[in-house]
Amino acid sequence: MTQHKADRIFVAALLAGSMPAVFSYVGIGIAVPAIAREFAVGGLTVQWVASAYLATMMAGMLLAGALLERLGLRAALKLSAIVFSAASLWGTLADSFEQLVAARLLMGIAGGLCQPLVMVVMYEAWPSQERGRATALYGVATAGMATLAPSLAGFLVDAASWRALFAAPIPLTLAFLLAARRAPDRTRRRQPFDVVGLLAVLAGLLALLGLDPQRSQGSLAMAAPLLVFGASAGILLWRQATAAAPLFDPALYRHRSFIAAAASAALYGALLFGLSYLLPIHFQLGLAQSPSATGLWLLVPGLMVIASIHVAGRLADRLPFRPILIAGFLMSALGTAALGIGPIAGTALAATAWAVVSRAGMGVVYSALNTGATRVVPDALLPQVPGAINFFRFLGGGLGVKVVSLFMGDGPASSAGASGSAFSGAYFFLALLAGVALLAAWPMRHLPASD
Repeated sequence: MTQHKADRIFVAALLAGSMPAVFSYVGIGIAVPAIAREFAVGGLTVQWVASAYLATMMAGMLLAGALLERLGLRAALKLSAIVFSAASLWGTLADSFEQLVAARLLMGIAGGLCQPLVMVVMYEAWPSQERGRATALYGVATAGMATLAPSLAGFLVDAASWRALFAAPIPLTLAFLLAARRAPDRTRRRQPFDVVGLLAVLAGLLALLGLDPQRSQGSLAMAAPLLVFGASAGILLWRQATAAAPLFDPALYRHRSFIAAAASAALYGALLFGLSYLLPIHFQLGLAQSPSATGLWLLVPGLMVIASIHVAGRLADRLPFRPILIAGFLMSALGTAALGIGPIAGTALAATAWAVVSRAGMGVVYSALNTGATRVVPDALLPQVPGAINFFRFLGGGLGVKVVSLFMGDGPASSAGASGSAFSGAYFFLALLAGVALLAAWPMRHLPASD
């Protein structure tokens, strides 16, 4: 076997080993009703299994660069695999809901670490003129896993239990650990990293996720998370002004169009992950589908995302990105709002059809937003754009899951008698987010060549 082929096999093993991180945030929605029943928790509590993962995944992505500089690529990859495997095993064996959430927090950190690190490996394995192919390969693999995750999760839940969602990825993650031993072992020049700023972001987000207006007894219970959030925001702003290397490069946010792109990414993330969380619960508790049937129904909307990302990506190279972005948000708003109207989306077939419309719009937005964000800042800032857009997408995602759970209350996640009005309210809220995201994206303008 040639060295070139061996390198590609090594990369393929790492790429496959990174897929459990994707499976773990897409497939969890299928297991939510079963987890809620086993631990006797309601919708406002069980949402932590999704939102906690998204919150710490965001942190892991931000940490990846710092660990790469300090530990080297091989050690950073091995660390992510060990933590993810150990946390998955903990989740499999968890005998309390608190243990399960703690396991999800650790899984999120490890999942966030491995994805940018694998991209580094892929970029180094392909010649510079072929790195677009490497990026496309990773994107196809990620989108493919996101599409298959609900179906795989549904079959695992029906065949075994929700615990199988945590146990099944462990062998693949251990294979990732073995493959990581072949990664280059070098430590790069250490760059400063704003740990305080990162902790402030995490503390503020977790405080917002912990807000529970329906259970808070007295003003103190509501005030404490808000005080933590306020203090975290103050610390973050202070670090942005004083840190040698602040968490967010101020130069990016001097461009009004990029601020619009960041706001759109956060709203898009809330819509994307909120709907990914809501649909499996609705199909199981509102439309009386089994976990495996739910996964099969959701396979078609997932395939539509892949197709629309591909088509919109080609269009974004030929046409202005703003009309494409607006069309995507309009499609998402239409499909999501229709899901909340019982007479036209009251069967699994009808709900799937409207989910296809909504998901197609999201695929269009994904391509147009990513492309547009790179066109509204000077070339010198381009390397920072993908990471910043990902950050805001996952930030919005965690909050979107939380707000959806507030609309649903305790009932839908824990009993088969789910209220149709609760689902309708959540869908209408997500459709409203798509409309607000459209308005947020409106100021995005292509940067003139003279800039």
